[in-house]
Amino acid sequence: MPDTARLCAVMFGQVSKLVFVAVVLVFAVVLIGVAVPSESDSVQALSCATDPVSEFGDGVHDVGCEISDGVYVADEFEGVCNVALTDVGGETRFSAFVGRAVINLKAGWANVPGLHTIESDGCGTWDLRDDGADVEPRDEFGAGAYEVGLEIEPGVYESSVDSERCFWFYLDDWHYSGGSETAVVVWQVGQPVVSIPDDAFGFYSVRCGTWTRRADDGGSAGVVSRFGDGSYVTGLDIAPGLYASDGGMGVCEWYRTAPVSLVAADGGSGDIGGLRSAGRQVVEVKSGDVGFSASGCGEWRLVPEVGEGDGDPDK
Repeated sequence: MPDTARLCAVMFGQVSKLVFVAVVLVFAVVLIGVAVPSESDSVQALSCATDPVSEFGDGVHDVGCEISDGVYVADEFEGVCNVALTDVGGETRFSAFVGRAVINLKAGWANVPGLHTIESDGCGTWDLRDDGADVEPRDEFGAGAYEVGLEIEPGVYESSVDSERCFWFYLDDWHYSGGSETAVVVWQVGQPVVSIPDDAFGFYSVRCGTWTRRADDGGSAGVVSRFGDGSYVTGLDIAPGLYASDGGMGVCEWYRTAPVSLVAADGGSGDIGGLRSAGRQVVEVKSGDVGFSASGCGEWRLVPEVGEGDGDPDK
């Protein structure tokens, strides 16, 4: 009987040890599973069938596995290039480009933010931009998206078109598309002119023809208060204020251009606009205007003081 009791005690002790070891192993597995999910997921995410490439066409592609990270450019398509970027969380952002498209692709997995797939349609071939290349920014360019300082020089640019409803806006990054809150500018009368600041990230334009940078970046005469026909940047070429002209010899046409969002904030009360008529003209060029264009209006002169009347340009 004592031997039987001793044997039972030994067996109970061994079972207790096995249970303890099992509990410890289960607890360890739980801890490991909680502590390092991103590592296992990242290894799985990086297990690609083939090496990523730096050139691809339209369709759906896995970022990181099928195509390499980087900034890609498509500039040989006609019509509209449509892009859908889906991140690892399942959120999709859409962009549409005309002329030239630029996107920034960075792969993500598990808890690392980034993109999962890109889908493009009508874009043709995407090529990885060589940001390490010693390439001078251009001072002449066409429609589409460009990075300021790297692809195009900042400065004052004049368009090759006239009255083509040219429009443009600035980009904050390569994931962004212009919306209702964007400072979109529509130049409707005369030759478009724009001053691209050196702190802008990107610039996008459509229906503006070819942009050519002014050699003097704002005119050798500086800001003037008397000027004739042409297109001018407010605050750089001409001073804001109340102007009057004699209307020229025939039909005078002028137009003030300001960001569309500024007009929307004003309740659409006519904060931009123009006039086509004969005879004497008076217009207030505001500090928020992007530019001013006039044709057939003769000389414009800044009225020294704004009174109740139209003012007299000869005073």
